[in-house]
Amino acid sequence: MSERVYLRLIADDMLPPEIVDAYEYVRPVAEGLVEALSLDLGDAVSMLRDSDVAQYGGLEKLRAAGRANLLNDPFEYDTAELDDGTVLHLVAGDSHYVA
Repeated sequence: MSERVYLRLIADDMLPPEIVDAYEYVRPVAEGLVEALSLDLGDAVSMLRDSDVAQYGGLEKLRAAGRANLLNDPFEYDTAELDDGTVLHLVAGDSHYVA
């Protein structure tokens, strides 16, 4: 199971109010953005609920596995500097888990 878990950034409004209680482990990372755990089912992706997290090893174990799986996905990284000195960090890859 842990080899199919990925950390995922989603908009905080993707969790409808009527089901938000099932995702109490989800944590904010920036304004309007939260970190959740997803299970890759091959042809679909399912967000893990609190009950799934408890059943499959706990939050810290799954969060570590999700991060490790992200780091194992091939990706390209580059930077670009704008005229005003702002530096953009660009990350791209074939996997839909790569931001």
